[in-house]
Amino acid sequence: MNRMNRYICAMKKIPTLLLVILLATTAHAQIEVAQLSTKGFAATSLGGFLNFGFRVNGGDAITADVGVIYFKHNDDHIDVAPMLLGYRHSFNGTGTGFYCEAGLGYTVGTTDIVKHDANGQTIYVPSSISGYDKESVQSANGLTSAVGAGYCFGGKVAINLGIQYRRVFVAGESDLNVFSFRVSHPLNFGKKKEKE
Repeated sequence: MNRMNRYICAMKKIPTLLLVILLATTAHAQIEVAQLSTKGFAATSLGGFLNFGFRVNGGDAITADVGVIYFKHNDDHIDVAPMLLGYRHSFNGTGTGFYCEAGLGYTVGTTDIVKHDANGQTIYVPSSISGYDKESVQSANGLTSAVGAGYCFGGKVAINLGIQYRRVFVAGESDLNVFSFRVSHPLNFGKKKEKE
């Protein structure tokens, strides 16, 4: 078998590996009420998240969060899509009860908030497409850190209630601060093991 065929065979195994990882994890569909604040902008909104957890030590888990939140204040908008990897520590070691969680990642965001200089004048940038200057808008992209805590209820109706603080470090501009209250319910992809 030549080198290219070995490469193709290896690439075909990736979907299977991803399926095994998905079946070995627990996913939570989440909604959250979030408050975003940054210089000159504050808004409350409702967002949606998927949280994946892979148990590593008793009730502790490595987590991955992906989500989308849309914020609006007057005529200004900020849309953010955080992607975080983290670690959740369950205080009683079972994965239920009280927990704390920390995460790091990146937030992709868009905004239509116009930049102003120190004198309050709108900043314009040349447009290579139209040839006319256009208003410069703020960025909402950046490295992101998060800390949170909550309580996971066990049983048939397993619900997770939590709070989280995220900070998006936007290069050269005001950072975004997001405080949220989260409610989630697990999505089970595989069969649960019967208790013996």
